[in-house]
Amino acid sequence: MSEDALKEYRRLRFLGMSVFDLVLTLIGTHIIHTVSWMYLVSEKNKTIMIYIFSFMVLFIIMITIGIVMHMIFGVKTVMLAYLGLNAMPEIPR
Repeated sequence: MSEDALKEYRRLRFLGMSVFDLVLTLIGTHIIHTVSWMYLVSEKNKTIMIYIFSFMVLFIIMITIGIVMHMIFGVKTVMLAYLGLNAMPEIPR
């Protein structure tokens, strides 16, 4: 995938954040959650409430990992600006 194509995918924004990045995070969370749900959770503990709660917790963990990685590598993001950890970055149009 070329860099221009990636920039084009990231053009669509929600609250200043790239929808493309959020969707990829959701897809990754769904894959990890589905595999762990199938193999790591016992049958007696499988309820819809636990399924939804564990998915939300995993999604928050994935977002937190992304935040930490962006901080480590010095990438200024809108999410970090919302959290007050850096200035608002320039959003490409």
